Amino acid sequence: MNIESVKVEGVQYNVAQASAVQQQELMAIIGHSITALIANGDGVEITDHHKITVLSGLGFSTIQQVAKIVLYKTIKDGGDAVVSIDDFQGRIDEYSLLIFEAVRANLQGFFTRLLNVRKEEIQSAKQLLQTQK
Repeated sequence: MNIESVKVEGVQYNVAQASAVQQQELMAIIGHSITALIANGDGVEITDHHKITVLSGLGFSTIQQVAKIVLYKTIKDGGDAVVSIDDFQGRIDEYSLLIFEAVRANLQGFFTRLLNVRKEEIQSAKQLLQTQK
């Protein structure tokens, strides 16, 4: 089992990667939303606002399903208990950001490939505009 560290609002969490089968399920659930987010972005940064927007567009039961896959063994650095939504009362945006970062930790190759493709598209568009001047 691989452990990835992610930071949310300055707090580090240790995320256990899901099994390959669960990662494939995750791709089926949220892959389209991530692709749309990156395809419409600048190829550089995904803001916290965008991360929360992607998750909120999934609907409550789907967010719960995603969280179950990616947070099943997530522990706050220095802690010993698995985090739960109850740990984020009054800070639900942070919980959403943790889910998104845990998704990224599980699908890092997918994120990297999409961001690289988007950067290439932007660079090609810039070159085309320069040749038309």
